Amino acid sequence: MYVPAGVHEVYVGIWIPGFVHKVVVVVNGVADVTLFVRDFSIYARIAADTPVVVQFGVMYFPLLPLAVFIYLVLMREEVARKLAALCAPLYSRFIRPLDFLSNKRRKAIYEYIQQRGYSWPREIEKVFNMAYGEVQWHLALLERGGFIYSFRALRRRFYVDKSLEFRNALEKIYREQAGRAPTEDEVAQAEDSLSARR
Repeated sequence: MYVPAGVHEVYVGIWIPGFVHKVVVVVNGVADVTLFVRDFSIYARIAADTPVVVQFGVMYFPLLPLAVFIYLVLMREEVARKLAALCAPLYSRFIRPLDFLSNKRRKAIYEYIQQRGYSWPREIEKVFNMAYGEVQWHLALLERGGFIYSFRALRRRFYVDKSLEFRNALEKIYREQAGRAPTEDEVAQAEDSLSARR
């Protein structure tokens, strides 16, 4: 685009909310180019002492899909837990209590927790070679069905067989995982996370 000497405003392209815009400016000559947005349009203010030739290229990158992708990558465990928590109540309303254990993998997870007394999602994921989201799904259904309960301790969420009383379960977890008894503060924090989930 030929631009005569002086100060001129030139239309470059459209400005779209929710997109990252990359504007490439090529100037054949000497000019001061300033980009700005007005009324959903991108403009360039060109100040040149002599006539110049200017070329513009505008690239658009959608911000929302990129942000969603980054969020899913960074927060995959939290997203899987929230999806399981959202879907499990809906699914479990339509199945009878005996049907909770009709799934072979869910039954194996429950038997593992029942035998050991407790477990956590990452351990189950490794023991059964399952995806994290699938583990969360089965644990949420077992918890919703009343077969297990959960609480946070030692920076993890532990899932415990319902036959093991809370204080005994917490004591067992701390003895086996940390090699010590839980402090009163740790007991209180675990109780808070337990009551919030029930």
